[in-house]
Amino acid sequence: MNNFTIEFKDENNAVISTSIIKRVKRAQLNDLVTFQQTLMEEMFKEIDMNDGSLALGSLLAKDHVWDTLNKVASMLVVNGQTRPGIKLKELEDDWVQLCRIFFTQSCDDNGEVRLDQEAGGYAPSLLSELHQINYRKKLGEWLMSLRQEAQAIAAPVEAEPTPNLTE
Repeated sequence: MNNFTIEFKDENNAVISTSIIKRVKRAQLNDLVTFQQTLMEEMFKEIDMNDGSLALGSLLAKDHVWDTLNKVASMLVVNGQTRPGIKLKELEDDWVQLCRIFFTQSCDDNGEVRLDQEAGGYAPSLLSELHQINYRKKLGEWLMSLRQEAQAIAAPVEAEPTPNLTE
């Protein structure tokens, strides 16, 4: 994938303009990967572990998620623009497109995100695919860190020896 298109729509859902998004500059790639990882971590916190569905509304209700989305949006290279960035405000009501761009392409046109059993997980976001971010590797690293955190919390704390009060 060399690029992808974002559609900006009016209140009647009619497309009023489009932007072709290209890869960020190499100097910004580490920041993009870090922001994408933050967004993936937030996404996985909102996944129902029983059926693999994503609570997209709950995810997009978090201020810190929007802060990260805005950071990423400001980095996006738009074909034909001299300065990077898109106005995320113009997409804030288009949850489906936000999900596909920043979180996962496993989002249907109704905003339902479900685990794709045939694909063995969730499809990467458009940004992850465009920048060839290894989505599964990052997910594995995140799950491993969660496991390590859980083990650290569950590890028994060694008790201090009780002083001998009979002496």
